[in-house]
Amino acid sequence: MNDVSTEILADNRFAVPELANVRWLAQDVLSRSVGLTQDLPVPSLVSTHLKFSTSAVRDYVLWWVTHPDPRSRFASRTRWLRWLPGALLLRAIMALGYDGLVYPQGDAIQGHFFYQRRGTALFGFSTAVDESLDGQGYSVVMMLDYLAFASQTPNIMKARVGRGQNNVTRRLLARIKKHEEQLGWRVNEDGWVTFPSAIKPSRAEAA
Repeated sequence: MNDVSTEILADNRFAVPELANVRWLAQDVLSRSVGLTQDLPVPSLVSTHLKFSTSAVRDYVLWWVTHPDPRSRFASRTRWLRWLPGALLLRAIMALGYDGLVYPQGDAIQGHFFYQRRGTALFGFSTAVDESLDGQGYSVVMMLDYLAFASQTPNIMKARVGRGQNNVTRRLLARIKKHEEQLGWRVNEDGWVTFPSAIKPSRAEAA
């Protein structure tokens, strides 16, 4: 499990754990954009919020699940589920390995990065930022948080940010590639980032 930090509310109930240990990557890669990494709240896992029954996150996720991009693979793969009532729909989605990072701030949700786990890989497929933050670079911080989270998740060997087909993803991959040697990661143009435990030396390197 990832290390998490928790806060205690006034009524002695625990708040939803935050993934405070994932922001390091954005701080390293975006060292000249300190405001971005400081202003955006650290994320929490969608699945954890659903266990705590936080209504704002539940309603937010349910809206996105029932309003997917009709051209997306997610829409086609989950079409048969969307007739289910809300609580059952969310449980079914989680059972299929879907989860994500969500960014609550007070009663508002600042954005998300959704992914699906398949075996030893995470497939990122949806990023969204609140309209008030759109176009300011916060989605890049979210993608970097996702990669940091993936790299720290047990038994995950690689993660996909996207297909590398849009400018935002291409610029992000290029930025991470500059830190490839320092991180020990392998960054490919098709959106895949492979982590050290999955990178084996070639025969020439091993000799």
